[in-house]
Amino acid sequence: MKPHRFFAHSPWRDWLALALLFALAVAFLHKTVLGNLVMVDLDVFTYFYPYRAFVAEFIRSGSLPLWNPYLFMGVPLLANIQTAVLYPLNLPLAWLSAPKMVSTSILIHIFLAASFSYGFARRVLRLGTWGALVSALTLVFSGFLGAQAGHVNQLSSLAWLPLLLWLFFVAFTDHRVTYLLLASVVVALQFLAGHIQSS
Repeated sequence: MKPHRFFAHSPWRDWLALALLFALAVAFLHKTVLGNLVMVDLDVFTYFYPYRAFVAEFIRSGSLPLWNPYLFMGVPLLANIQTAVLYPLNLPLAWLSAPKMVSTSILIHIFLAASFSYGFARRVLRLGTWGALVSALTLVFSGFLGAQAGHVNQLSSLAWLPLLLWLFFVAFTDHRVTYLLLASVVVALQFLAGHIQSS
């Protein structure tokens, strides 16, 4: 089982594990993603919903959000890393309402964190399917990620960490520069996600 391959000799087990992880993420967040409830947290209501909605208006109009004239005497918008204006995974979500945008982003990143953690456990730690599933579930349903779920930028940045560790492992054990370059792309995604401390 090579660490740079996601699927091993029995890919159907890995596909089933990923499907189970996605189903569990949807089940965990179904009231916000599929229903009409929203995440309740002071930062979500006072920071992330307004900023995501404002940035989405710019994206839908086809212009670059450089400045926010509604806060104080005006503040930079594009230069504020926490707005995650340039984060690629936020662009397709710009056509949703702010609550759905945030809820869908949380679902996507919980699934990404679970998938990357599963892959890391299978290929680097060489755990079996069940061990890798427990590893992935331990990460995504841990107290830390649960507490940060409303802080979309932190969750978005942290979701890439298992993939980053996986890429570094392959780059240094197999002496593959390509994987080091891919790791730099992942670090760039973490920065663009809007929480430098988690990058």
